[in-house]
Amino acid sequence: MFQGLAIGMKAKFHVGIRYMRGLVALREEGITKRHLLICTEPIKRTVEGIEVMSWEFFLDDLMERTFNS
Repeated sequence: MFQGLAIGMKAKFHVGIRYMRGLVALREEGITKRHLLICTEPIKRTVEGIEVMSWEFFLDDLMERTFNS
């Protein structure tokens, strides 16, 4: 179900690109198709192909099973 999904987690309110290095490397290598960084930021955003979202949004999406797309 979650094939091709990479998830990183940071306990930070604002995450910059330096916190996404591992996910960026996976994206550049083409190892995974979707890349999520879970943190405490209140607004969803995308940075260099990495989806940044709060843990609340992540849990809501997980419960709705929207990670298959």
